[in-house]
Amino acid sequence: MGVPVLLERLHRSGMRDVVAVEPVTGGLAALAGIATRRDGAPLVFRQSVRRRPR
Repeated sequence: MGVPVLLERLHRSGMRDVVAVEPVTGGLAALAGIATRRDGAPLVFRQSVRRRPR
């Protein structure tokens, strides 16, 4: 999972004005990024990382 997944999930949630996501490093339990929006202020977005059961 990476930046393309974060962008896709933002779009699916209805935030279609997000044009890019810049990754933020250092998280242990989530992927995070700064989302750049066409029509609004940037926002911080994070997605929890779930491991698949073995």
